[in-house]
Amino acid sequence: MDIAFKSNSKAPYFLLSNFYGGSEFTYMSQRTQNVNLKKLYIKLRDNLDYDTFKIYRERLMGKKIYKEGYKDAYVKTYNGKEYYGFGLIAKLISACYKTSMKKRLKVVNEIAKEIHIEGNITQEDFIDGKEYENIGYMKIALQLKFQNEPYKTVLMETYPMKLYERQGNRGMSLWAGKDGWLGTLLMEIREELKSAVLGKRKRLQLKF
Repeated sequence: MDIAFKSNSKAPYFLLSNFYGGSEFTYMSQRTQNVNLKKLYIKLRDNLDYDTFKIYRERLMGKKIYKEGYKDAYVKTYNGKEYYGFGLIAKLISACYKTSMKKRLKVVNEIAKEIHIEGNITQEDFIDGKEYENIGYMKIALQLKFQNEPYKTVLMETYPMKLYERQGNRGMSLWAGKDGWLGTLLMEIREELKSAVLGKRKRLQLKF
């Protein structure tokens, strides 16, 4: 049996998505040389609450989303606790590499200044690295995430099933699909946890 997941999957498998647990922020923070952009990703990862998430989401997308009766697909419940897909914000910010995102980039700089991160962030600061670099960055991000509960237990309980992220509606991604990079990395980390490789050494203490 395979487990195909996405950020909108039912509990508990939505927790495997990068939008939960901070991994999207950690990943993106490694894909830039701009210290201010790194700080922005990490500060948002560690301090974002749901009310601020809603405000930033609307500002970055440039439209009203939270209208009366709106059901947020990025709010999920597992074991009686609510989880929020804050990683969407990292995804929206990272799209500023596109020339069509000048308005959004302006908002990114405004948000950075509002949370006391000075210095300009430009389109050129969003680096699309080589494949092996991005895979390495993602593995670090996932290792950090899956040291923590409930993410670790959810991942371990998928053993020995094949994991992969479902393809989205906006074209094929190398990260998704049955042979996608994300599922492959998750299974690698699951094996490491199973063999207690991570458990025999100190928790990863990485600074970005």
